Amino acid sequence: MAISVKDIQEKEFTAVSENGYSMEQVDDFLDELAEQWSVMLRDNLSLSEQVKQLQTSLDEAKSANAEMQKRLPDYNEQAYFKNLENAIRESLIGAQRIADETVSEAKREAKQTTDDANATAEKTVADANAKAESISETAKQTIADLTAEADRLRSTIDDYKTKLRALIDEHLASLTNK
Repeated sequence: MAISVKDIQEKEFTAVSENGYSMEQVDDFLDELAEQWSVMLRDNLSLSEQVKQLQTSLDEAKSANAEMQKRLPDYNEQAYFKNLENAIRESLIGAQRIADETVSEAKREAKQTTDDANATAEKTVADANAKAESISETAKQTIADLTAEADRLRSTIDDYKTKLRALIDEHLASLTNK
């Protein structure tokens, strides 16, 4: 059975004879022994705790190392290089696909821009043609109005000439008859 600090502190000896050990010296020695024993127990507990922590850290490090070893490829394996080749091929295919999509998008945007420009041009031409047609119609109407006015004025002039001739003829006849 292990002796505790309390056992040392509480230990009492019976006096066998007067010529035995000095009780005071034995008590002092036991007190000193108990004190040192207490310090050693605390140190032992502290060291045991440190050993447990170090053992846990060591176990974790061993586990992490084993996990890393599993993950590390064997550079001599054919499969590693095959996987690397496949990864590079997939990257290149992905890059080509992205490039193709980018070119496709650019072409689509260019076609859209061209279509928009053509639609704008067609609208502008249609608007210009409509405006020209409107101006032409206005000009035709103005010409028709002016032609009608000119015809009316000619008719008025002809009527005036006819009336003036008739008046002149009348005056002339009236002068010749006198």
